[in-house]
Amino acid sequence: MSQSEATDGFSGWFNRQGWRSILIATPYVWLILFFFVPFLIVVAMSLAMRAGQSPPFAFLDGWPYVQFHNFARLFEDYLFVRAFLISIYNAAVATVLCLLIGYPMALCLTRVPRSWPITSASLASTTPASRSEKPDRYLVAE
Repeated sequence: MSQSEATDGFSGWFNRQGWRSILIATPYVWLILFFFVPFLIVVAMSLAMRAGQSPPFAFLDGWPYVQFHNFARLFEDYLFVRAFLISIYNAAVATVLCLLIGYPMALCLTRVPRSWPITSASLASTTPASRSEKPDRYLVAE
């Protein structure tokens, strides 16, 4: 295979499907690198024992290699249970509020006449930002 045939094959791949494959793979690579890898590190650290060296955790030498007594405090300590329940409550309230605000707004945006979609979208996205205690604060030169 000559150099020009190899170059033509590579550029042909990019002209047909290469850029599309790269664009599709980029978010997955980003997700793996910056979410799954740190998540697995945290899970591994939570299943290990504390150690006095670097890294500050170690696994047991024999079976079982991991231990779950680190999680016992989560269910025994009132502070952790209360923090968990408050977090679940906050998540539920935020979800309900987003649904109550988002669905009617989306319905209104779909019912808007086609003559002014840009205006309606800009109004929908900036209305909460314009409701401050002092709306003229940023307009007055000090």
